[in-house]
Amino acid sequence: MFKKEFLLFDFLSSSMTNGTWYIDSGTSCHMTEVREIFIILAEMNMHLDIEIGDNSMYGATRLGTIYLKRGLDDLLEVKDVLYVPGMKKNLLSISKVEDNGLAITFIRG
Repeated sequence: MFKKEFLLFDFLSSSMTNGTWYIDSGTSCHMTEVREIFIILAEMNMHLDIEIGDNSMYGATRLGTIYLKRGLDDLLEVKDVLYVPGMKKNLLSISKVEDNGLAITFIRG
């Protein structure tokens, strides 16, 4: 069985993603406020209110696809990313990654 590994640490501060991406086990969706990184961005038929850990509320009305870059030619397509204006962190949902058939492994190193 072919296993492709994609090292997340390499793109956490990538200029292509405009900042750090936090791998989050507590969020159910990928989220960012950086509109420029979306390859596809569509309006949703509903408005979602997002509450984060400090009880701040943000609204999301768009959903799209981004690519996270590692190295020169290695891209990870990330679908169903919420565009959340005003949000200060980029969040990568562990459960969404696993729903797409990928696994996240934390290795002490």
